[in-house]
Amino acid sequence: LRVSGIMRDDAFLLVAGGVTSVPDLARRDNVVEQGVMKVNLAILALQYGMDIPSMDEIKVWVDEARTLEPLIY
Repeated sequence: LRVSGIMRDDAFLLVAGGVTSVPDLARRDNVVEQGVMKVNLAILALQYGMDIPSMDEIKVWVDEARTLEPLIY
């Protein structure tokens, strides 16, 4: 996982919530989009019995994703 702090369960929730790449995560750069993502992740986390990421964690992920170069595998 390229963004530090994103664990396997967090990555699963992000993909289930529609975030499929680092550039996609980086585009969620305003408070409203991050709030919507937080609600979606909370719903999914409750459904799958996982921990809910905090807004601070989401902001750190987005900020780091904005600094990373896109990769093509």
